[in-house]
Amino acid sequence: REAVFAAGAGDVIHFAPVLASNIQLNSGLGIFTPLTIDGEPLPNSSPTVTVDFSFSASLAPGFVLTGGGATIRGLDIRNVTGAAIEIDSDDNSVRNCRVSQTSVNSQGVGHAVLVLASNNTIENNTIENNSSAGIFIGQRIVPGSPRPAGNRVQGNILFANAGSGVALVDADATTISANIIA
Repeated sequence: REAVFAAGAGDVIHFAPVLASNIQLNSGLGIFTPLTIDGEPLPNSSPTVTVDFSFSASLAPGFVLTGGGATIRGLDIRNVTGAAIEIDSDDNSVRNCRVSQTSVNSQGVGHAVLVLASNNTIENNTIENNSSAGIFIGQRIVPGSPRPAGNRVQGNILFANAGSGVALVDADATTISANIIA
């Protein structure tokens, strides 16, 4: 959390090379700047960085991307009440992550990835065992909100989600390709 708050535009946050990392967060984490959170293993190592929200009393999303231009890469995100990743800004990417075990909050949200903005990329993720749609792309319910457009969903594996693998509601020009949905 401290690294995210201290990061500037264009910074990359890596994790110390250990055998395995398990980070427990007790509330959601807002990403307000165009930065990269990189949980992918370094060369010649095989750690998995797990971000676990099971101790969170919050009904807010796990990660909230609001600044635009951010990347979340290589994380195992689990046990969020609500959306594991909520994208509220344009030009973000979620790549090579595993997102699992969300539960529905009091607003009926339990999606793995909730996209409410445009030109975002959701790519090469494994999205499984969530309480709503694996990926939901749609317009906010606030009157006058813009319709999301130009989002890309490609190369993901989505299975055992309670809702659709990929759900689109009032979303324009969305590209969905090469996903496995079971």
